[in-house]
Amino acid sequence: MNSVGIVITGNSLQSDLDYNRKGIPLSIIRRQVLQSKNMHGALSAIIKSPRAISNNMLVSSTEDCGIEAINLETSPEDVYFLYPENGILSHANHFESTIARTKLKDTGLNSNLCSLYRSNRVRRYLEQKTGSININDFKDALADRFGAPHAICSSPVTENNEQGAYMTVATIIMDTKTQEMHVCKSPYNNKKYSTYSVESN
Repeated sequence: MNSVGIVITGNSLQSDLDYNRKGIPLSIIRRQVLQSKNMHGALSAIIKSPRAISNNMLVSSTEDCGIEAINLETSPEDVYFLYPENGILSHANHFESTIARTKLKDTGLNSNLCSLYRSNRVRRYLEQKTGSININDFKDALADRFGAPHAICSSPVTENNEQGAYMTVATIIMDTKTQEMHVCKSPYNNKKYSTYSVESN
């Protein structure tokens, strides 16, 4: 999150198009988004950058004249867009765009089956709170343990994973209006959040 209200959240996607071309590292693309002064610049940083791998990037902006959020499912060859429905936008670790699913093979889904229910569970929970969603509602939604250990809030899992244990390392909730980030480290065994402020230049 930057001081002008641009927020980017990223999560991994995998497709059969990955690593077939050279591209800019994701960390640099995300940094370019955070150096943007408005939504147009943030989107440009993603769409115009050459990419070597797939990734999901949700970009939102709080500007003087309103709020906007767009989810970009990116592959090395294309970008697929998802928009909020009834003010809510959620995403996990698989391609959700119908067009993306017809144009490429989602190679990460076999090792990430819980992705199929994680996004929907967040969306359904927040839909019940529509019109009055607050920080605590996000905390509750992201603490969900359905399917544990393969849950929204995942405790350490090592089974069938050649790369070692994976887990929910932290839960981060960003409020662009107050310029605050609420962070809970190791949320599978900790419920304490720390709050950090973004200082304007």
